[in-house]
Amino acid sequence: PKTFDRNVVTRSVKNQLSNVPFSVLLSGGLDSSILGYELSNLLDNPISFVTASFSDNEYDETYYAKILSDYVGGNLTTVTVNPMPDIDYLSNLTEKKQSPIAMHNEVGMYELAKEVSKTSKVMYCGEGADELFSGYGRIFRLPFDMNRAQIYSNDPEYKAKLGLTDIISSDFISSFIKRYSYYDIDLMFSDILSNDLKKYVLDIKDCIHTKFTSITNRSPINNYESFISCIFVDHHLPSLLEMIDSLSMSNGVEARVPFTDKSLVKTALAMDEKYKLKWKSNYDYKISMASPISVFSGVNDISKYPLRKSYKGHLPNEIISRPKMGFPSPLGRWSASESIMDIIEMFYNNSAALSSLVDGKKIKNWYKTNIGKNDTFGKKLWMIINLEIYLQGISGLPSPSIK
Repeated sequence: PKTFDRNVVTRSVKNQLSNVPFSVLLSGGLDSSILGYELSNLLDNPISFVTASFSDNEYDETYYAKILSDYVGGNLTTVTVNPMPDIDYLSNLTEKKQSPIAMHNEVGMYELAKEVSKTSKVMYCGEGADELFSGYGRIFRLPFDMNRAQIYSNDPEYKAKLGLTDIISSDFISSFIKRYSYYDIDLMFSDILSNDLKKYVLDIKDCIHTKFTSITNRSPINNYESFISCIFVDHHLPSLLEMIDSLSMSNGVEARVPFTDKSLVKTALAMDEKYKLKWKSNYDYKISMASPISVFSGVNDISKYPLRKSYKGHLPNEIISRPKMGFPSPLGRWSASESIMDIIEMFYNNSAALSSLVDGKKIKNWYKTNIGKNDTFGKKLWMIINLEIYLQGISGLPSPSIK
């Protein structure tokens, strides 16, 4: 079906309605705003909202959170999140979670859950909507980019100008993995890996390719859009929900995610994928053919179109038209902060738990070349450092900040 009835969302929220005090994690984005709106319609008392605040305006979303909270007459609590956590903080959080802190937004999620625990036993989260309604525009536009890459296959210079260098011939799965990953596995060879580990990485790469291929083979519709949806629902979403559950329960709070309610998931998966990520017009489609995705995504097309259309007139226009921001963190600047220098030094002298897996000299060159460069580099460094912290924890090594 091409149409969407927002009553499906209302019923899903009602199905998961709490009978104990609860709070809503509110970013001011579309998904959490929808939950806040629906809950405010179901209850007479003001809704308790909790949002994260960063000192940097580039990453701070409290302006939008306040718009929604005021709109529904809720009570908004702002939690200041340290954008540059030190090693002690990350070590303590890793111990609570009992697994590596892989995602950069986990610190903010933990701090929000801790704040919620002061007054509530349940917190509502907007996760699931992006996976079900094509919210990750850059990835869900992969079929469009693969088509463009084929058209310009004989013009590699123009293909690179359009940002299509991650398209690997007609191999959809490899192209998806390359675009989906924070860290390009192929680049790891030249960047940081030790020679002994390279053969194992090749095996891992093959396993990931096989796993994603098996997922896409179960797709009910033989097209790339449906493949991507299946991968996100089968692979990405469970990992995301596991992260939320571990961080909320470590604070004694139950996380509820109405967008993953069975009836809503079933409805979303039955919809035409092309209706979820919609071009604004034929003209927007045509000019996007000659533009990098970084230029047109979210500008010439509309992500999560069924949700935006269904709630237009029910939510403030600033919320409806706002592009996805995620849960941003200034990891580029974090990569240059003093708080991580102890870990970096360990890589330099090969005393890190990861020293048998990564080449200290390569790490040094990689770090010096990219330090403070951008948040993309910061995300890569974040994963390496937090894996090191986790391995030190399970091996019984002392915290890197203790000298």
